[in-house]
Amino acid sequence: MKKIFVVEDEMIVAMAIKKSLKNLGYDVVGHTTRGEDAILKAGELRPDLILMDIRLKGEMDGVDAAKRIKSLYDVPVIFLTAHSDIDTMQRAIKAEPAGYLVKPFNERELHTNIEMTLYKSRIKSRVDDESSVINNDAVIKSIRNIKDPIFAADKEFRLTGINKAFSEMSGLSESEAEGIFVPDIIGPVGNSGDGGNIVWPDQLSLRLSESDNPVVLNAGYIHNDEGVFSGLILHVKSKSSVDKAEKKNIFRQILEHDKSPMFIIDKSLNIIYFNPLFLDLCRGAGISEYFLSRPLYEIPGFSVFGDIDDYRHILRLKSRDYSVKSFKKDNIIQYIEFMKIPLFSDGDVTHIAVRMTDISMERRYEEMKEGLEGKIDRLEYFINEMVSSIKELKNPVFEIMKRSVSKDDPNLIEISDYNSDINVLVNKIEMKSLEFENLKEK
Repeated sequence: MKKIFVVEDEMIVAMAIKKSLKNLGYDVVGHTTRGEDAILKAGELRPDLILMDIRLKGEMDGVDAAKRIKSLYDVPVIFLTAHSDIDTMQRAIKAEPAGYLVKPFNERELHTNIEMTLYKSRIKSRVDDESSVINNDAVIKSIRNIKDPIFAADKEFRLTGINKAFSEMSGLSESEAEGIFVPDIIGPVGNSGDGGNIVWPDQLSLRLSESDNPVVLNAGYIHNDEGVFSGLILHVKSKSSVDKAEKKNIFRQILEHDKSPMFIIDKSLNIIYFNPLFLDLCRGAGISEYFLSRPLYEIPGFSVFGDIDDYRHILRLKSRDYSVKSFKKDNIIQYIEFMKIPLFSDGDVTHIAVRMTDISMERRYEEMKEGLEGKIDRLEYFINEMVSSIKELKNPVFEIMKRSVSKDDPNLIEISDYNSDINVLVNKIEMKSLEFENLKEK
């Protein structure tokens, strides 16, 4: 029984159409009044044919909905309309409908249009299948000589051909592989997944032996001679080789984009990657590039890069480490900070990235700052002592002033004037002392 989907926004007309379709022996699988809903339902229901009213509720009319359905699902559409004007006809023709019925129509017209449309759809499907077979032979011939594992699948995701490399990887012969549903042999790794309907590209494995072989698929597509999609071609890569290549690429990006000397060592302390800045640093230290392909501890002057125990400590504790080493070059001391970063794979440290930063300017600034702070501390001590002595001086000066004022002796009057001057100076010193205290707090 052929499945027909009705898209009509007038409910009375829709009920009449559905009744006629049932009388004619068709299965009415659904009904909607909006173009947007028609596209969604067409994907869910996959009907054999759609009866589509041109004028619909919503932002999308029947012509736009039909174009979208044809491009997505290639389901034939017969337009239904009460409007036979030239503009409507021209828009409808551009959507390439399978038929066109002007309301009101009778049951016989409806039946004739549906049967003619279904017949043309069967013929087209048969031609497409034959074209696909011819095309598939060409695909198999093309992939046969490729060294990497390759297989071809049709639109239903069933194997249509494999090459020798995939046969060796999977243990399947060409005859055994044909028709196999791809998810039956390539699926989730163990219990991986997000708990929903998605299995991500890095969660796939080839499941044909006792143990899973993690893989990654790179997909292309196959089309027939008319350019219509007819299947997929998939390149299968072992996950281990992909991880290694991706890791190498990541390492290269880390090194090339960093503006400091940097190198990466493996668990055996072999330098496996380094950037040009690190090479320049080694040359400046008299270390030949030849030694950079050797284990770190075999490099002359290895202590330049730290102690072996430091690296083993990082591998064991899985935590980053910072250290500073000083070097003397042309009677100038340089300070280099070593930042050692563990790189992980599946929870284990596989490599250590070492970044070397020249912090000589910062260190010299710190030393100058420490020296200056020491001098300020000493100056503060002397000022405090001086202020304390001045405070002690104020009492006898005040006493002399008090006694000299009560006498008419000219000498005592002169002494009183001197005491006044001394008192003014003492007050000035006290004010400067307060200014110093305020400055220190800022």
